Amino acid sequence: MRRRLTWKEAWKRGGKLEHFVSAADWVIPRRRDQIEFILQLIPHEHTKPIRVLDLGAGQGTLTEAILQTFPNGSVVWLDGSADMMKIAQERLGKYRNRISFVLEELDYPPWLKSLEGKFDVVVSSLAIHHLSDRRKGALFREVWGITKMGGSIIIADLVKAESKLLEKKYERVWLETIRRQAKEIAGIERTYEEVEVKHRESQTGEDRPATLEAQLKWLRQAGFIDVDCFWKYACFAIFGGFKRK
Repeated sequence: MRRRLTWKEAWKRGGKLEHFVSAADWVIPRRRDQIEFILQLIPHEHTKPIRVLDLGAGQGTLTEAILQTFPNGSVVWLDGSADMMKIAQERLGKYRNRISFVLEELDYPPWLKSLEGKFDVVVSSLAIHHLSDRRKGALFREVWGITKMGGSIIIADLVKAESKLLEKKYERVWLETIRRQAKEIAGIERTYEEVEVKHRESQTGEDRPATLEAQLKWLRQAGFIDVDCFWKYACFAIFGGFKRK
């Protein structure tokens, strides 16, 4: 039986990290719409000096959008990839007075020791699906502990389909969306079959998405309320909850 690659090992194979950084806007369905919606879900006025934690922040796309939208806010960028941190530091250099970088993996509880204080908002985009289901549930409990009262957790991620039938349908929607967005955004013309082959080649086995229903349950068990799926497109979803008395 082949050993499952860790996400860290997968990023270093075959230029996957470089490809994701360059192609994320058209590989991820409606990415710009997703980011805009996350910003709208943050329950604070744009002038407030909120403190945000971005988990698995990668190249810093969501971090940058938050810093732009909340000019008095600050963000803690956290990710386990040193390569991604270099890319993010270069990209976000102009915000250096409002951002701090933490190189830490979410796979283990000690990541919390690298942080101080609590956060108004915790966000994450396309990161938590790399964790085991047990670790996802534990992470939600850990996040609840560092979220301020009145704060929220907002997650945009890949989710597992509830059946094989849905899995096949969602994959087709995803691949067709990649084909269309590649043309619209990057001017790349590809047939569906070409996109499908490329997609298969990129699958390195590190993804471990959980169903949406399971993750909503784990968020409630962690203590969050008003937990819901806020947006969904095939196998991509934005979901989360709030911490209130």
